[in-house]
Amino acid sequence: MLIAVFGHNLLHVFGRWVTWFSLVLLAVVTVFVLKAGAGPGAAGHLSGGGFWLAWLLEFTVVFSYTMSWAPYASDYSRYLPATSRFRAVFGWSFLGLFLGTTWMMAVGALVLTLLPAARPWTHSGSRCRARC
Repeated sequence: MLIAVFGHNLLHVFGRWVTWFSLVLLAVVTVFVLKAGAGPGAAGHLSGGGFWLAWLLEFTVVFSYTMSWAPYASDYSRYLPATSRFRAVFGWSFLGLFLGTTWMMAVGALVLTLLPAARPWTHSGSRCRARC
């Protein structure tokens, strides 16, 4: 019953605190990962056309995922005042999409290079190797 009465405002307060806590935590993780640098898994095995095809595929996946959230961001713009500037709405929406997707994908990819063989599916034990 209390959640029904205070739920909406409680969600906003909780979201505000979680957002700032997450930003600080993820910034710290980013700094540590950048200090560690790329690990042994960063050595590329593709060159020439194969490299560029793989790079284009990964770019397309990241860009598609990021842009798939654009309709949700634009849905909230209907609550903004009619006098809101287009550049501000677009800029803040883009920043939120970038921080929430591309930044974390880049950090995740860098963390992945820190694994010795850069093949995480083989590091979960011998059972996986036998079944995979």
